[in-house]
Amino acid sequence: MTTTISKDGPEANAPSSLSTSNGEASKEDAKLSKTIKAILDPDRIEALLAFDATLVRYEPFSFLVIFRFQGRNWSMMILPLLILGMLDLAWWFILHQVLLPSNAIRGIENGEMTEDLTARVERLDELVSPILVPVSFLLVFRLGRAAVRFWDARSAMGKLIEVCRTFISTAVVGCQACKALDPPALSAMNIVELVHAKKQDDVRLKLVRQFARWTCVFPIAVRNFLRPESRAEFEACCNLVCNSKRTKGNDEKHEMGISPDLLDLVSFQEATELQHSAFPTIFVLNKMRLLAWDASESAGASPSKQALLYRQLNEQIDILTGAWGAMERINLTPLPFVYVAHLRTFLMLYLCFWHISSIALNGWVCIPPLMIASWGLLGIEAAAVECERPFHWNRNHLALGKMGVVVAKNVHQTLLNCGYS
Repeated sequence: MTTTISKDGPEANAPSSLSTSNGEASKEDAKLSKTIKAILDPDRIEALLAFDATLVRYEPFSFLVIFRFQGRNWSMMILPLLILGMLDLAWWFILHQVLLPSNAIRGIENGEMTEDLTARVERLDELVSPILVPVSFLLVFRLGRAAVRFWDARSAMGKLIEVCRTFISTAVVGCQACKALDPPALSAMNIVELVHAKKQDDVRLKLVRQFARWTCVFPIAVRNFLRPESRAEFEACCNLVCNSKRTKGNDEKHEMGISPDLLDLVSFQEATELQHSAFPTIFVLNKMRLLAWDASESAGASPSKQALLYRQLNEQIDILTGAWGAMERINLTPLPFVYVAHLRTFLMLYLCFWHISSIALNGWVCIPPLMIASWGLLGIEAAAVECERPFHWNRNHLALGKMGVVVAKNVHQTLLNCGYS
């Protein structure tokens, strides 16, 4: 691969002496080619998508979703529903199998409630019903805030993807300022000048490669920071990729310790530092800032253009930092305890009193509709909890693996458009 830039653009052919002198530029070419190949390596893409294996997908225009049980956050609803179900059965048994047949309490005659007792129970139901108003308000506010937080998280993820596109485009085009001279000028150079031109070309290729690498690594670092837990689907994919590389007989044993979504993008030492860093995103951002400085320093342009390039790259890195910070803020800040505790306390109190009064008036026949209605109210709270911090492994969370795939495809296309292949 020869990627020397001439005045006619990156596709123009430069003298072979510039790309092969002492074999140095050809080494940089090989490293860049390896990086470009690694960006969209099928094993790496598979490992990235494995992070989204548990996400639930559906047809937005279909009502058939009502028959689907996956993705409803049952884990939060099972316990309160079981408690309500046990309460219903216990209360029905005590009332209709013990108290009523034995006329055990005042107001029960011949195994049935008198009109006076029935009226009292109805008045109890009237006292319970007003609780639904504040509970409904709390639930609506809770779900609304969760939806806002989910959208803010998605907006921050979209901003990260957008700025990664801008950053790699600005960086690669800015590196063209480090290019060697055009062919007519090269033909008039002596050997010392040619060596200097070759070094300029080496710098350009190295900078382009480093920018591409760390731009692709950044969304992975953000994902690892937000979603640090292990998951069976991803672990299985890791084992599959590592075993596949092992059977190929490659001499890259050190890569067995590198997460398969990084593969050839980073060295073993870089991967170790990244994976063991408390803040992997800061590690990558620092690398990108150093590259921005090196690119501006190496640009063969006027000081004003060098300063402009550095300012543009640094501002884009600042925006990436802000997008990560927005996601971090959402991920680490659930709704305050006092609100959640108050909501769940009165939600359960309302459901319990409602079930008691309804069973007293209607018997066991009202238990199924009561459980369905309770499922609806508890489901609102469960949905809010699922969506308020959408960065983990739950079925309704954001596709953080796909974020890395999109950035990788954007970087790859930018490199191809600028003449690197």
